[in-house]
Amino acid sequence: MEKRYFTIDGNTARQALFDELELPVAGNVLPVPEVSEQQAQIPAPEREPKVGRVVRRNRRNIAYLTPAYMAFLGVMVAILFTAVIMVVSVSGQITNAEKKLATMTAQLNTLKSDNSAARVYMEKNVDINEVYEIAVGEYGMVYPSEDQIIRYRQNEGSYVVQNEAIPRN
Repeated sequence: MEKRYFTIDGNTARQALFDELELPVAGNVLPVPEVSEQQAQIPAPEREPKVGRVVRRNRRNIAYLTPAYMAFLGVMVAILFTAVIMVVSVSGQITNAEKKLATMTAQLNTLKSDNSAARVYMEKNVDINEVYEIAVGEYGMVYPSEDQIIRYRQNEGSYVVQNEAIPRN
């Protein structure tokens, strides 16, 4: 006759069949309890396995994830994604504008230094007295007399533009 035994080897339990004649058995051996036919026909009550605190909390939290809430979250993620893309784009535009400003500032400084050098050259090489003599002697230029000067009254904050010939009084 065969008998069933559970052998426990370390932390592993195994079911094994041993003959009655076979005496040496390794590890701890426990006999399987015999079950009557009446007990075998009664199904064991199904019980839910014990769940931990974290699993219960996760199950409770997942109940709040309704389709409407998920749609709302999807829309919010799309809006956030669009905002991030716009910020990165504007940041790139600002960087390009700053580079262009730096280039133009360097050009302006170069032009200012060239202009200053030209002004210094002209002031050193041009004699004002010689220009006066050429203007008066060769071209016949004279300073205007008081009756040739026409004065216009200018309002504050405005300016005068000559669009046609100045009338004689």
